[in-house]
Amino acid sequence: MIWGLDPKSFSEPAFLSGSLSVLGRPFPAYAIFIILAGIVLSLLLWAFLSKTRFGRFIRAASADRDMTNALGINVAFIFTAVFTLGSWLAALGGVLAGPLRVTSPDMGSTIIIESFAVVVIGGLGSLPGAFIGSLLIGLLDAFGIFYLPRFSMAFTYILMALVLISKPTGLFGTEEN
Repeated sequence: MIWGLDPKSFSEPAFLSGSLSVLGRPFPAYAIFIILAGIVLSLLLWAFLSKTRFGRFIRAASADRDMTNALGINVAFIFTAVFTLGSWLAALGGVLAGPLRVTSPDMGSTIIIESFAVVVIGGLGSLPGAFIGSLLIGLLDAFGIFYLPRFSMAFTYILMALVLISKPTGLFGTEEN
């Protein structure tokens, strides 16, 4: 409604333009910033979910909604807060990806499919699994583009199928009773 349907692009901030030397090789400064931002956000999210009282409430509400509600915790508020946090993280991801990709209303469609694959490979509800799953998919994608570019998209789905065949709960998922 504001910008229309035409794809828009914007460049990285001036202080993150250029390249940095890492082990004698130049790397784009913005790419290094994205990697560091991802690590910092992952650690903050892990700390929030595992070390704070509200994180305990989130885990309790996701494990057993009725019992958490019976203990006097407002489960509807918790679910709304988690949705808000997820929306904020998605918006932040879109802003950070803006200089790397062309922004458009449908830019999230490919990202959501990759995110689904990460969750399936890593295991539903497992932050370490999501981390390992995203690393595996990133490495497969990079090597696939380099060695077999015509088939690079298929490697993610082949890995996902192999994981589901060998361990249906994902690499770090657990059986629910």
